[in-house]
Amino acid sequence: MQGALVNAISTEIKALQAFIAILEEEQKLLISANADAIVPLLDRKTALIAELGSAGQSREAALLALGVSNNRESLDTYFASASDELQIHWQQLMAMAQAANQLNTTNGTLINTRLQHNQQALAILMNAAGVGNEVPTYGPDGHQKHGSGTRTLGSA
Repeated sequence: MQGALVNAISTEIKALQAFIAILEEEQKLLISANADAIVPLLDRKTALIAELGSAGQSREAALLALGVSNNRESLDTYFASASDELQIHWQQLMAMAQAANQLNTTNGTLINTRLQHNQQALAILMNAAGVGNEVPTYGPDGHQKHGSGTRTLGSA
């Protein structure tokens, strides 16, 4: 039974390694302001998230089969008395999960900062174009229209 847990944790570690690599690549692209290159990463990132979810479920099922509840206290108690191999795998998994979380948080901050800069630049451009203070209206296609649109046909 413990073999199933070792396999599940090993699978989860491999998926986390791939996920961390994607997050690191994403971070480099965000720092270099190469947003277009990030788009192809999204499919790989989404697939890895699904793989991580599945691996996590397998780990939880293996733990439940061993009578270990999925709460911090039960996990700490179980792994404190587990084999050295299992303890090493568990510690590696926890460290990698923390690293992935930190990378993901940092990438989110980078994205939000870039978004704020873009919104500020857009506001400056719209204001310079004379459309910054107008009430936005929407056309029949649902897209926002700029300009007053109060001129009648045939007038100059």
